[in-house]
Amino acid sequence: MKGLAALTVVVLHFVSTFHDTQFAQYAWVDRALGVLAYTPISALWAGSSAVALFFILSGYALHRMFSVATLTYAGYAVRRIIRLWLPYVATLAVAAISISLIGSHKIAGQSDWLNSLLGSSLSASMVFEHLLMVGDFDTKPIDFVVWSLVIEMRISLVFPLIFWAVECSRPIATLVASVLIGAVSILAQHRFGSSSVSMIATFGYQPFFVIGALMSKYESQIERQYVQIPAVGQAGLFLIALTFYCGGLRISATYSTMLGASWIIVVALCSSDARRVLDNPLIQRLGRISYSLYLCHAVVLLSFINFCYPRLPFSIIALVSLPAIIISSALLYRFVEQPAIALSRIVGRPFILSRPTI
Repeated sequence: MKGLAALTVVVLHFVSTFHDTQFAQYAWVDRALGVLAYTPISALWAGSSAVALFFILSGYALHRMFSVATLTYAGYAVRRIIRLWLPYVATLAVAAISISLIGSHKIAGQSDWLNSLLGSSLSASMVFEHLLMVGDFDTKPIDFVVWSLVIEMRISLVFPLIFWAVECSRPIATLVASVLIGAVSILAQHRFGSSSVSMIATFGYQPFFVIGALMSKYESQIERQYVQIPAVGQAGLFLIALTFYCGGLRISATYSTMLGASWIIVVALCSSDARRVLDNPLIQRLGRISYSLYLCHAVVLLSFINFCYPRLPFSIIALVSLPAIIISSALLYRFVEQPAIALSRIVGRPFILSRPTI
């Protein structure tokens, strides 16, 4: 599921390259998106919603890990930091080299979104803020997708508290309290104008991890209830969930996406048809490199745009950069992410003790 979600993020950023521009030859993209935005087809480029799905899946996976873990908190934290941070730093290094060698320039006629990512110049303080992943800093100049990784890292480090709440409290009480904290955080973020990586924003995303943890704890009960739903009802609920996931109802993006993503994960856990699809070797491979794909695709795309435009039109740049993104993701996974996973297990090994009471 992470692989498919990461792919939709890539599709979103490719589509956005042609969306809302002043170039007449790409006006058809705006018309097509205007029609399809209200249909389940928009799930193909629902990259913003994919982040919600990532967070729920992380909560699910971390709860499963803690349920059988023999790590102390120190061992867990060391492993988590190494696992997430090393591929992140490698991607930042490539992005910084690209900006230094190729440069970055804004493009007349392009969308405000794309131009907000171009024209960057590096500074020591900018690089330092990105490396530490603390504070309220601008994530756009180097690799604009890393804001979600900052949230993931912060919540991961306090996840033992979420695990404790899920294990020790009633599920409804835990969920309601989490959603209320998240709602207050979102209101405060809008009120004070804080960025997507502020501490206020971080609190706003913790309900996704709580929902994932609850899914892990009550997975068997959820599956028993799901299989009792008639096939027609399952299909109908999936379409409704997909509509919520894509924000088709135009209600609160945060909570409609949360509902839709949650049910989509339920389907993946409980539906034999969904499992057969997700067990496809190509999708499994995509899932393994999903983190690397998410991290590096924006760097590769923007590097190609900065280097090739105006020598080549955007359509050709997109065609050339897509295979480069796949190759770069595979290389990042093979030579950085896999060693980081292995190193995290080695470094965390001395901390292994009997399972603590959390």
